[in-house]
Parts: sequence; structure tokens; C-alpha cells
Amino acid sequence: MYIVGAKDVDFRKIIKVFLGAVISVSVIAAIASLSGVIINVTIGRLLESTVRYSVGAVYPTDLAARCFYILLAYTALKKFKFMLPEYIAAISFSIMIYALTDTRLDFLLMIMVILITIFKNFICHIIEKIKINIATGTIFIVILLNIVLAYLFKPSVHLFQIVNKVLSGRLTYGHEAFKNYNVTFLGQFIYQNGNGGVHNQPFDYFYIDVSFIRVLMMEGILAFFVLLAVIYLSYRKFYNEKSFVLIVWLLLAILSSLIDQHLYELSFNIIFLGLFADLSYWREKSIE
Repeated sequence: MYIVGAKDVDFRKIIKVFLGAVISVSVIAAIASLSGVIINVTIGRLLESTVRYSVGAVYPTDLAARCFYILLAYTALKKFKFMLPEYIAAISFSIMIYALTDTRLDFLLMIMVILITIFKNFICHIIEKIKINIATGTIFIVILLNIVLAYLFKPSVHLFQIVNKVLSGRLTYGHEAFKNYNVTFLGQFIYQNGNGGVHNQPFDYFYIDVSFIRVLMMEGILAFFVLLAVIYLSYRKFYNEKSFVLIVWLLLAILSSLIDQHLYELSFNIIFLGLFADLSYWREKSIE
């Protein structure tokens, strides 16, 4: 409904409203948590002395993911072109969020956003050269591999152990979801206990972080294929309108969603609103 509602609306206006709303609420939540009005959820890592802060979010990874999407949306609004003060601010912002949350994967994604601004023309040129069906086919293969790895996961296999460590244990809980629940056509309720918020007693942790497994298991096969269709149609529109920087946004959002659950949450990611929106601002006349 939101995607259709954005029809012919200037996507710049949507992004500006998104940034204004999300940044304002995040700042208010941060001030409230630091002043003691709400709890600043803190958590450590197993066998490490690191303390991770949520600063108003429900969990440190949620704060890191939100800041990644804020940086990504702002960078897209600037057409992936930064002035020197913006580079300094973006790098400082990324380091600060990493220091607070110790969320390595989101930190790498934020650094990747900054690096892409440097090599923007080269990357957009590559995107332009790759045909739509080849690009989207590759995306779908990566998504399928993300799901299959969780389904086939065996903790005794060394290769699975390495991949699971890189993905911060995502394969473990994705596999547990497949083991305890069937994939349904229209979705189902799956009881989960995440680390977010305050827990007054021990509990058994179980949470499906990966967006694509989450949609497949909780929303069902129909919703999963609708999501794939939206990804394909968005890529095709961005490509046909030569809005290559929006393809970069889409690809980074998909990459992030291999490890987090925020792909289709509007308070994090609004790239799909561009499917019917006016994208004339991003249309590339030529790529050097």
C-alpha cells in the first residue's frame, strides 16, 4: 500500500521526510536514554570485556542498522557525492556507532557506503553494463544460497562453522527455524525470544535475524515471492531510468538483509517506495 501510495511522488521528498522523522526520533530516544528517562540497554559479548550500548534503541544491532540506513539514505540523496566535510562527518559517525555498538557487520557496510562515493562512476558504469536479468538472477541466487545454507547447516562441518562465525551465528537460528517449523503458503506465528529490551530472568534465545528467512517462515511462500518480484521490478525501473545510485542502495540493502531483519521495515529501509515514485532527480545523463 505504501509503495503504491508513493506513485509519482518526488522520491527526494520521501527521503527528506524519512530522514527528518527517523533522525528526530532517534535523537530524542538517545537523549532520553542518556538522561535516564528510559533504559539504555547494554550487553556484552561472550568471553569479551566489550560493553555494547543501545542508546535508546531496543538492542545495539538495531541502533547500528538504523544508522547504516540513515547514512545510506542521506548518501543516495546526495547522489553518492560527498564534499570533504561530509566525508569527515560520515567517517566520524561510522566510528562513533561502532564504538557504541561494537557491531562489526554494520560498521563494514557503513564504510562500504563511504568507499562507494569515491568510486561511484566506476561502480555505476559496471551496473550499466550488466543486463537486468543477469543482475537480478545473481541477486536471487545469493538470496537462495543464504536460505539453503541455513537449511543445510551442520555445526560439525568446519566450512559451516566458518560461515556461521562470519554471519554472527545467523545460520544456527535460521536452521533452528527450519527444524521446528514448516514453510507455509500464507505464513505463521513463530514465537521468538530476542536479546532486545530488558530481561529480568534467564531465557532461551531464539530470533530469526535474516530478512529473507524471516519473510519465508513468518509471512509465507506467497509473501516471499512478492518480495522477490518487488526486488526485480525495483531493479528494472532503476536501471531503465538510469538511476544507478538507487540500484547501489538496493544492493546494499539486500546485502545488509542477509544478516538483519530490516529489509521491509519502513522505519529503516524505504528503497522500495521508489518503485512507483518520481526518480527524475537521479537520472544519469552520462557516466564518465
